[in-house]
Amino acid sequence: MQLAPDVLNVPTLISAPTGDVRPGPYDGVTRSIDILPTLLSLANLPLDALPGVDLSPALRGDEPPPRLTAFSHTALIPEHFQQGIGRYPTLQARYPTVSTDYMRVGFRRGDQFFQLAPDTETGELEAGLFDIAHDKGKTHNLFDADNPAHQQALRSLKAYRKSLADGYLALDQSGNLPPGQSKRRLRSLGYIE
Repeated sequence: MQLAPDVLNVPTLISAPTGDVRPGPYDGVTRSIDILPTLLSLANLPLDALPGVDLSPALRGDEPPPRLTAFSHTALIPEHFQQGIGRYPTLQARYPTVSTDYMRVGFRRGDQFFQLAPDTETGELEAGLFDIAHDKGKTHNLFDADNPAHQQALRSLKAYRKSLADGYLALDQSGNLPPGQSKRRLRSLGYIE
């Protein structure tokens, strides 16, 4: 439910025979959806048009890591849970009601992490850019409203946030998506073609 380092940076350890994988840490951005095609390729098994990117050429040292963008967002607090968070002031400040208004979104590209988050005091959306290689605590906001690349990142975050909010509002009372919505949402996030 949060964009915390231990949620966004889950370690994955790969052990392989000598020469199959270059030793050391992987420097590129990865996404959960890339794990299965990468493992299948490392095991010399067919990929059969799986979604995600096969990272094995980079792990073997044959190619540089691909330039990937990994989107992330906070989950919405379920209504039954939200009713009990009054005893946790920090959580209640972030999620005063069950609403998409309090959803935080972000994406990582290289060592840059862009985020769009509501201010806990005003509720106004604030853009942020952080160099997580040098500022792991995200204490120095580098977002420059006059920078065209930063403005494009902000537009992408707003579109991503709107897509998530629209999808949430489209849920029926049982929490299911209407027919066709699942594929549309997966396609918009780049998981399927």
